[in-house]
Amino acid sequence: MLGKEFAGELPSGVGFEGCGKILEAGTNFTHLKGKFVCFLGKGSWATHIVANGATCIPISEDVPLISAASGSVNPLTVLCMLDLVAKKKHKGIVHDAGASALGRQLIRMCNIRNIPLINLVRKKEYV
Repeated sequence: MLGKEFAGELPSGVGFEGCGKILEAGTNFTHLKGKFVCFLGKGSWATHIVANGATCIPISEDVPLISAASGSVNPLTVLCMLDLVAKKKHKGIVHDAGASALGRQLIRMCNIRNIPLINLVRKKEYV
């Protein structure tokens, strides 16, 4: 069922979270118009998107875009990965996107929980 939910209607854009400025707002969300927000929504890797106002969280415009655009899904993904490691009694994690925002968050959480981590990167300068 979960895979079916992710697929939805095709073609479909990619991305599950993002950030941007609200250009137009529905009746219940007029207070968000003109605000900088992070949000959840399929197809968020786009220049424009219609987002559900209930998922929009106002943030300061001085928050770096990379942080604002990955403030929900990545942290929850890391927590779910670490819970799975504990549940399955794995000895550590090998992660193949070590230089990504998720990879950097995984480093911090593995250090806190004392979980061995091998983070793979594509370029030497990412080490």
